[in-house]
Amino acid sequence: LFNDTVRTKSGAFIASFPSSTGCDSIVTCNLTILQNQILVSQIVSNKTISMVVNSKKQLAVEILPTNAMDKTLQYASLDSTIVTVSATGLISALKGGSGYISITSPSSKVSTLCLVTVTKALVPLDSFAIPSALTIVIGQSQTIPVTYYPANATNQNLSWSSQSLD
Repeated sequence: LFNDTVRTKSGAFIASFPSSTGCDSIVTCNLTILQNQILVSQIVSNKTISMVVNSKKQLAVEILPTNAMDKTLQYASLDSTIVTVSATGLISALKGGSGYISITSPSSKVSTLCLVTVTKALVPLDSFAIPSALTIVIGQSQTIPVTYYPANATNQNLSWSSQSLD
């Protein structure tokens, strides 16, 4: 009976040993040596990301250990109405809110989550208009109408002050 440990690289090897019938035999075998597979043990990424509606951002990811054999990652959005993610980790912000991106190593089943908070884009106030003249009766109050440009400006808060013309 042949019982020996073969220490070699992948490839062909020849082993000679007596057969059970007493005849000498030569056997050729193609041997494939598999290395111990080093699996992903940790995925490091931002825990939170802030984005503005209609923007895109590449998710930065580090795989540990750095010599892991299979560095394939799968990305998934847990709320695709707020954020989506491509197969390469490119995040797209769709609407205001918060949603998680899951990053998983399929070979080792290790995963992590990244919380993405999406806010509406700030629309700056370019200008505003008020009437050039108003008549107000003494002792009464009146709201001054304001028109904002653009009408969807994010901050439409004005500070008012008055001074006497006496």
